[in-house]
Amino acid sequence: MISAAALLLTLPIAAPPQDQASVADPYQSAVSARLAGDPSRAVALLRPVVAANPRNPDAQLQLGLAQLALGQLDAAEAAFRAALTVAPDYNDARIGLARIAQQRGDIAALLRDPG
Repeated sequence: MISAAALLLTLPIAAPPQDQASVADPYQSAVSARLAGDPSRAVALLRPVVAANPRNPDAQLQLGLAQLALGQLDAAEAAFRAALTVAPDYNDARIGLARIAQQRGDIAALLRDPG
């Protein structure tokens, strides 16, 4: 006879609610991936999000941050500038541009717009 505890071990384990939500929301999954140190996955998840809504400054910012982490400075700069086109006062995007200028050693750009 099988005990109740043994039967419980055979039941499938449901994914936690946050995992189910992240599968349904590629943006949140991308942010989680970037914060977990997986910028490549974040970029892969964000590209279709940005393609579907290029005027989403948050998605553009997250894409830029992930690309910056990968050393893709030109792509990151384009994403930060796209975010600023939609939201000119988006300071996080300005900080991203400043980080790019710093990595490039572009002191003139840092002095023009320190982020």
